[in-house]
Amino acid sequence: MIAVTCAATLSSRGADDPRRKDSLALLSQMRVKRLTKELSLTEEQQKKMLALYDDEAKQLAVIQADPSLNINQSYEKQMAIKKVTDAKVPPLLTAEQKTKYEAYVAKITPKKKPAAVPAPQKQ
Repeated sequence: MIAVTCAATLSSRGADDPRRKDSLALLSQMRVKRLTKELSLTEEQQKKMLALYDDEAKQLAVIQADPSLNINQSYEKQMAIKKVTDAKVPPLLTAEQKTKYEAYVAKITPKKKPAAVPAPQKQ
């Protein structure tokens, strides 16, 4: 919820806005803090995660500030970046942390509702 609110606020600011950069850094720090709590990250892992999330935030800011992209194009590009970032997390973790991370991701990932089955038509 926090990430969505922050992302909405950030998308209304230009990529070079200093407040945006501060907000992006804060968001990255919050993500690392949360993962540190959930996974007991070491200091070295925290530094690597922070660099990873800072890089992702910078890439997302460029996409969000691109007026040539429509909302669908922007969304698709942002999801592709997030997918790449998500793939870079597990290699930074121990086997025990990977298990906890998978459980954490499953817990925070919204569940997709099954597609509605159309009612049978009367003849």
